[in-house]
Amino acid sequence: MTEGWRDSNPTATELPSTAHLVWTGSTLAPVAWLTAVATLERAELARVVLHTETPELHDDVLVRDLARRGVEVRPLDLPALLRAVEVEGLDVARLLALVADLQQPAARANLVRLALLEREGGIYLDTDAPPLRSLRPLLALPGFAGLEHVALPVRTLDSRSPLPWMRAGALMAVRELCARGDAGERAFGRVERFFDRSVNNAVLGAAPGNPTIARVLLAAAALPDDLARKRYRLGTKLLESVTQNRDSASMTMLPPEAFYPYGPEMSWHLFRSRALPADFDLARQLPQTFAVHLYDSVLRRRTGQSLDGTWLQRHRDDTMVGRLVAPWIDELCALDAGRADAAR
Repeated sequence: MTEGWRDSNPTATELPSTAHLVWTGSTLAPVAWLTAVATLERAELARVVLHTETPELHDDVLVRDLARRGVEVRPLDLPALLRAVEVEGLDVARLLALVADLQQPAARANLVRLALLEREGGIYLDTDAPPLRSLRPLLALPGFAGLEHVALPVRTLDSRSPLPWMRAGALMAVRELCARGDAGERAFGRVERFFDRSVNNAVLGAAPGNPTIARVLLAAAALPDDLARKRYRLGTKLLESVTQNRDSASMTMLPPEAFYPYGPEMSWHLFRSRALPADFDLARQLPQTFAVHLYDSVLRRRTGQSLDGTWLQRHRDDTMVGRLVAPWIDELCALDAGRADAAR
């Protein structure tokens, strides 16, 4: 598959061999630790950088462990990073005003990933998108993003007609049935063609100065306040509006299998208890997948539980996500115990 991409981009600029992860908060989530460790051990990249705006995070037990393993923990000054961006015509003052207004970590992360990739290049990973295998083949592309199956594309969000919204509602209902059903994965495979394939930014790669990233930054600065504050508008929906979900000379759109084999809501199947063969290997099941976006909020929303060491110990053998991170569950539990002791 990757050879075909190289053929279609014969003059591609090599991406820097760097993975960027971003965390805001004083305590690192276990899933972020797992993603960072998986990136270190599976992605075959030269550097893994954890960017954080919170100085206290550097004393967190999980963060200290990542630094010991070789992750570069880097303080993040988002306003300074935005001022350093070099995009012609960019209204940096407007972006700085957005940053001052945005309090949600996910919303701020939308601007962080764009600025990091514009300045340094490399591969951005959401902290719930652990790699399954080497990401090195992706470095041959000038830029890339992945498509996922969605029920609410931008054109529906912007539509004033009730028909697209009725269609979206029907698709969401079908998807929910597929997410809950034991055979839902196979069922969704039969209906996925009715869903739009739209870009997600949970895994995003670019060379420094990438033209598509520059266009997204320009579009972000042009968003009016009411839209900029809406969920997803500074993230996936903005990227979709700029790229129209199509390949360009500077950005290759990879199929859902690359990062989103279990898309929105369907990721519940990664957490659902089931009987799995003793030799089950998710990487073998998903040979075209580089990293798996877990959408870990699905677990919290459906069960009220978090993807932590305690949950993973219980579900190490009977969930796909448990098998995915099995090599590190015991270490995570030991670190969690150390963190609890330190808090006493």
